[in-house]
Amino acid sequence: MSKKKILSVVLAAAMVASMAAVSAISTSAAENRTIYFDSKGLGGTAAATRGVYYCYAWGSEGGELYAWDNKKLRMKDEGNDLYSFEVPKQNSKGEDVNADLIIFHANNGPQTYDTTFDANCFGDTAYVTETLLENPVDSEKTAYGCAWKNNPSQGAHIAITSTGKVQGVGILSTETPQSIVDNFVANYQKGMEEHKTGYDKPELISAEAQAEYLTEINEIINSHSEPTDPSAPTSDPSAPTQKPTSAPTSAPTEKPTSAPTAAPTEAPTEAPTTDPYGRIPGLPLMENMNLPAKDTNRDSYIEAGAPEDWDGYFNVYYFAAPAEWETNEGKVDSIDAIGFYWFCGSISNSWPGEAATALKDADGNQVTYKVEDKDSPYNGKELNVYYGFAPSFATSIIWNNGVADGEHVDLKVQTEDIKVDDPSSTGNLADIVFEESNGDIDGVSVAGCINYIYAAEKQVNGLTGVEQTVNKCKFLFYNPRTGETTTQALKDANGNYVTQYSDYWGETVALNPYFDMDYTHVNDGEVPTTPEPVTLPPTDPSTDNPTTVTSPSSATNPTNSTNPAGVKSGNDNSGKGVVATAEGTVAAMLGTVLVAAVAVAFVARKRRESEEA
Repeated sequence: MSKKKILSVVLAAAMVASMAAVSAISTSAAENRTIYFDSKGLGGTAAATRGVYYCYAWGSEGGELYAWDNKKLRMKDEGNDLYSFEVPKQNSKGEDVNADLIIFHANNGPQTYDTTFDANCFGDTAYVTETLLENPVDSEKTAYGCAWKNNPSQGAHIAITSTGKVQGVGILSTETPQSIVDNFVANYQKGMEEHKTGYDKPELISAEAQAEYLTEINEIINSHSEPTDPSAPTSDPSAPTQKPTSAPTSAPTEKPTSAPTAAPTEAPTEAPTTDPYGRIPGLPLMENMNLPAKDTNRDSYIEAGAPEDWDGYFNVYYFAAPAEWETNEGKVDSIDAIGFYWFCGSISNSWPGEAATALKDADGNQVTYKVEDKDSPYNGKELNVYYGFAPSFATSIIWNNGVADGEHVDLKVQTEDIKVDDPSSTGNLADIVFEESNGDIDGVSVAGCINYIYAAEKQVNGLTGVEQTVNKCKFLFYNPRTGETTTQALKDANGNYVTQYSDYWGETVALNPYFDMDYTHVNDGEVPTTPEPVTLPPTDPSTDNPTTVTSPSSATNPTNSTNPAGVKSGNDNSGKGVVATAEGTVAAMLGTVLVAAVAVAFVARKRRESEEA
């Protein structure tokens, strides 16, 4: 072959490659699926929510991308209260999902109303409007309206509420104005047949009313044709004019000036310390406590939607319970004092949860905790301590007095939703570490900590839109064997935080100062795991940078970074060996029924069983 022919072949190949590259670039550009969210108006600024926002998306024809609060739905901080999210085409199982509905929600609470979007919204910015919208099924529940800056035909989903109010601006490609009216009529008729509260006005589905709904929906669709600007947002003409007095948030407003401590409670002698920092190996448990065995109820959890690669372990949490919560009046039969409820998306134990267990010392005496916080209504009081176990994939816990909905609903009291899965959002402990480290450390893991109530306030529940009184809690690192508590995470001899990098969250996390939080004891029938020795890096006294400690058994155990379902373990250590409990204990089974029903696609789908209509 001549040199010219060879050159021609090379040039032809180069042109083909070039065209392929151009095609790939064009395809890549066309498939940009990034949306943006201006978080102002939803839980305050990034500082108030630790900059954690989620984007929950699902398809109106069925299928969600990932479960509520899944790590893969966490939005990227672009600065100046702007967040981004690339909407995937497939769910966690690799199935195609044509997502056309979305909810933005802030860490620990407030969320937007169901918001429509289509391909034109990729690259656009959504923002919170000045209105609250009614839940279509229960008009007592509300959520924040949402709109798109450059796509006025998309936004708060058009719906007719149970009071006959037409609201929203966005219609789905799978809908028509007539289908919206027809669905409302069918749902209202069903509500009347089931004698549901609020479904007692047949005139709302009369022929005259239906004609008015149709006219109003068409007017809304026709009126939203010009781009809107969030710098001067226009109120949704179909939405209520009521505005919240303040953006609800569950982040503590004050930080303790000193670490509250409790008078030591008589307890068994501590186990020998083998940690270089003087910490006790294992989880913070009394010697007479029974931790649920590894993989307890695994099949049921997996069937309900828990991650298939769940590590199988359970975390312990403690609560200083108000005396008035312990009375028996109005409680469900299974709870005689305090209820312990945990959840992760649609997976939970049934409200009000399982009975929390009173913490007893070796002699069988009730362990108490004296609250030392001037802001707490229980300041100076000795409160009984209770504990509960939640699977490590649980995202939140709630302590309550064991009263369910029904004839005694007025007696029901509970704490706020207490986030336990994200080290950067765990209330006061995360705030303290974040500030003291100048933002170098994102937060802490709160497994093994104790909660106490420091305030009670009315706020709009971010999951249900209902205004309610909640008891706000603080976390304390807790040693149940001595009664000691502190707000200070583990530090080395030079006063620098000892940290561990969490592959799962991509964050640097401070550690428990009392226990190494590794599973170092087996329940009956389990095989012990020998932890790797802790390797300490050299410490330079002249630097203020935190020291990092290697997880004891990370070399032989999988980390949460490989979790395809994106559900975070409350115990941030990647090492999962065995747990320090009493010798030869028999694992306690969680005697609860899992709730795994997939709810309908509107704001009410996120409410807890205790608050369902």
